[in-house]
Amino acid sequence: MLKRFIHFGCWNNSGGNYNTLTENVNPTDTALTRVMKKIQKSIAVGIPPEFITIAGDNYYPIIEKNSANAKIKKIDEIDMISGFMSLPEDIKKYLLIGNHDLEKLSNRPAPSVCQILDMQKELESDPSNQFEMDNLQEPHIMNTQLSDSTIIIMLDTSMYSNKEKDLKKVTACYKRLFEIHGLEKLDDANTIEKVRALQQKRVEAFIEDMLVPNVATIKNIIVIGHHPMICFGTKEGKIDKKSGVVKEKETETLVMNDLNKIYFDSIYGKLKANKRINYFYLCADLHQYQVGDISISNNSDLTDTVNVKQYVAGTGGSQLEDLDVDLTLVKPGKEISVLDTLTLKYTNVSNIATYGFLDCYLTPEGAFKPTFVPADMRDFNVKTFKGGYYSKGNNKFLKKTKRKTKRKTKRKTKRKTKRKTYKKK
Repeated sequence: MLKRFIHFGCWNNSGGNYNTLTENVNPTDTALTRVMKKIQKSIAVGIPPEFITIAGDNYYPIIEKNSANAKIKKIDEIDMISGFMSLPEDIKKYLLIGNHDLEKLSNRPAPSVCQILDMQKELESDPSNQFEMDNLQEPHIMNTQLSDSTIIIMLDTSMYSNKEKDLKKVTACYKRLFEIHGLEKLDDANTIEKVRALQQKRVEAFIEDMLVPNVATIKNIIVIGHHPMICFGTKEGKIDKKSGVVKEKETETLVMNDLNKIYFDSIYGKLKANKRINYFYLCADLHQYQVGDISISNNSDLTDTVNVKQYVAGTGGSQLEDLDVDLTLVKPGKEISVLDTLTLKYTNVSNIATYGFLDCYLTPEGAFKPTFVPADMRDFNVKTFKGGYYSKGNNKFLKKTKRKTKRKTKRKTKRKTKRKTYKKK
């Protein structure tokens, strides 16, 4: 029997026009609305999906500047709720946490600084919404299955950032997450260590309790998280302060070290007795669609290797990357990343810089077949992004909008000049 689910992330930005989802797209539609319209059409003509996996960054706060020119992050509750109301009804939705969901709001007094997280938990508490978020009190990590042999494991990945400054940004809301679930009180010094230890314990408990006893029957392991395990991003050229010369843009390799370790050690490492398992990883964070093959090897035994097919779909409605990822700029050797215990190779990479979702099918034979479905972006206006976000939008759409504006301005100027010339005569 053919089975299906839908996957995307990085989506709830500037609200959704949830009352118009059965209509054709129009220039006032946000990127989020366009993606939801495409999903609605797809569901109407295809087999109904078993569920939807939403891979985090479920709301983007409005950014404003105060009198001191400092950036302030605020929540627009109407926009946020309208985004969630745009999601398909009567379908279960697994809601993962992204780094933006753990952001502190600078205009809120304590203890309300984690209102983005609090509102999502409140939405989940209403059974009619059909949301499920990970319950930290459960002994097993959030999971589901498409069949007896195709298992889906859902991770929180913001705790695995390589950058200390990024971890500091999410520390307060991880403390709040423990508080929401009635767990121990954390302090700044041990928060990240504690959340990592708890997640690893719950992942390994699920693997050992539920999968290892039946490891011979497993065909597909699909892990879902917010951040990619490894991906190619664009590093924009900066001005050299001494020479004043603008450096050329580069394509850089972005790796999440500890996320790769938990995949290799706590998931693959417990199941590798079955050499026939196919491994996949679905995520978001990078605001483009990017697909590639990841090979992860144990540095002390290079024959101990797992191959993972990764699908990045941070294309649900937030502004796309400033620049398209130019894969021709990937320098030799950049596809290889050597960590302390693992070596990664990222090959056969392709990407599409547009909006859409991943349509995931499991064939009757048990083959997992994801396909990217682009949204209708005709006449898209990047100024539908609020709070200054449109100025950071994808170059392709931004330049197209600017070109249209320039052409209209030129035509108007010409018409005015002709009328003035005629009147003089």
